[in-house]
Amino acid sequence: MLRRLNSKGQFFILTTFVIVSAIYLIGNLLRSTVVIDTSKPVLEEYPYIFSLAWDSAKKVVKTSKNCRELEYNLLEMKDFLDKFAFKRGYRLKLDFKIISCSDSSSSGLVQLNLTLNAPTYYFFKSENVDWRAGKCDCSKYYCNVNCYRFCNVTLGDIFVSCDRFECIDGECQVYGRENCETVDCIDSCTETDNGNDPYIQGTTEDYDLCSEGDVTCPFQSLTDYCMNEEILLEYYCQGNDALATKIDCTELTSYACSDSLLVYRTFNCTDGACVEESSKVIENCDSYSWSFYCSGRAICSTITGCRGTCIPGTTYDNFCCCCVTAVG
Repeated sequence: MLRRLNSKGQFFILTTFVIVSAIYLIGNLLRSTVVIDTSKPVLEEYPYIFSLAWDSAKKVVKTSKNCRELEYNLLEMKDFLDKFAFKRGYRLKLDFKIISCSDSSSSGLVQLNLTLNAPTYYFFKSENVDWRAGKCDCSKYYCNVNCYRFCNVTLGDIFVSCDRFECIDGECQVYGRENCETVDCIDSCTETDNGNDPYIQGTTEDYDLCSEGDVTCPFQSLTDYCMNEEILLEYYCQGNDALATKIDCTELTSYACSDSLLVYRTFNCTDGACVEESSKVIENCDSYSWSFYCSGRAICSTITGCRGTCIPGTTYDNFCCCCVTAVG
């Protein structure tokens, strides 16, 4: 038979006695200030005592360090509850059965039965309680409770913080917070039209480090668009940042070479780009008798040939104004 009176047991009894006595006094204070209504159940100490005794019994199971201490503590608890209730004229009986217990695996199962018999109340509760030698599995709470996102302004990254749980007195309890995820923010800029090109509609994507108050990494997707029939808002990258500029498409009107033709082109803004509105042929080299000198992309400014003056967009070469680059 176990010897059930040592320092651990005395500490347990003292702690439980203080808690139960406090509830008992609270019950008395409540009764002294409540007007009794005989048509309803009278507020008494029994529900408080029963609830506290049940919670204490479960805590005894969860906080015991080995199988021997588990049985010892439950016996102490049983004796204490018997004596406590007997002095007050009712019965508070704790029965238990250690279904399994293994020190090697630090696990077991205990059946608890608690009964309270009083003149006006009867309570009974039964439950199988896991014993894990003061340990408990808090993994289900990991990064799953009271989570929120914030910006770590020092790093410029988004952190996800959640309540941290640890096994304390055999129960999973909040013990500070922990970082569960880090979202790396980057500072970069990319574009699809290879820069400030008004003739192609492009999209510029701007990524930034986070700042105070951000819960996601800052990001902008900016697509070139027409503000009206003439003005284009063109987005482009400068370093790691996205910038914008207004371009008047009508000012892009110019001469250009297309094969052996010199054309005059005009532009307007359509679908996020400066698009050719019209083109007019100014000269056709192939129609002249001296086209030997105007072979390929050579354009002459007059019927009599070039006299040293070339139309913008062409270059003087061997009696003719020659297109250096063909367009169209």
